[in-house]
Amino acid sequence: MSLVASVSFITDSGHSTGTSAAIDTTGANFLVAVTGWFPGVGGITATITDSKGNTWTKLTAQTVSDTKVQIHYAWGTGLVVGSGHTFTVTGSSIFCVTGIGAFDGMQTSADPFVAESGATNGSTTSISPGSLGTNNRLLIVGACVETTDITKTFSTGTKLFDVAWQTGDHLGMTFGYKIQSGPDTMTLSWSGAAQASIAGADFQQLIVTSFTGTGNLTAPAGTFTGADHPLPNRAVMWVG
Repeated sequence: MSLVASVSFITDSGHSTGTSAAIDTTGANFLVAVTGWFPGVGGITATITDSKGNTWTKLTAQTVSDTKVQIHYAWGTGLVVGSGHTFTVTGSSIFCVTGIGAFDGMQTSADPFVAESGATNGSTTSISPGSLGTNNRLLIVGACVETTDITKTFSTGTKLFDVAWQTGDHLGMTFGYKIQSGPDTMTLSWSGAAQASIAGADFQQLIVTSFTGTGNLTAPAGTFTGADHPLPNRAVMWVG
């Protein structure tokens, strides 16, 4: 499992729609979006679409007063990827920042989504969605923090994007991920107390469960149980 491509974009004050620059998602079989925006008095929502016409599933939004964050994802054998791939967020004066990640090596036989959790805080210098995942999972964490600090750090994993809050223009958004070897708590920290919302979700990687030798192929001696071996990080050569 690996990151194929990524892009972030801003839908600033006065705009209800924003579109990313084009990226090449060739080889990806999983797309995920993290969107952070101003929820507004009426509970403004943000919707993700893309230029390839894929179907997106949204997870639970985490909201506190001025900050809201939500994870969307698209998956499956019918997922359309390739060059010139753009992504659009639509809302209503949402002061929004969106990050997109395209990954390969994810489960496609069934929905890869496993579990989610989140948290909000009106004034803090760190926040965590809680412990999620186990071996062979992709953990995605997104946060919307009302701070200009762009030196935020995750306690584990990789920080893919960190866009600072800009007063009167757009909220901040931080996007992180980790290829898991066990349960993880990705805590995000920064300087100066600020309002924050965070969402986390884990997704199943493609797992090799068995190998069967046929024809002129002879399976190697012993038993290979693929439980600890996500593709494409392992290779097996048969000699017959």
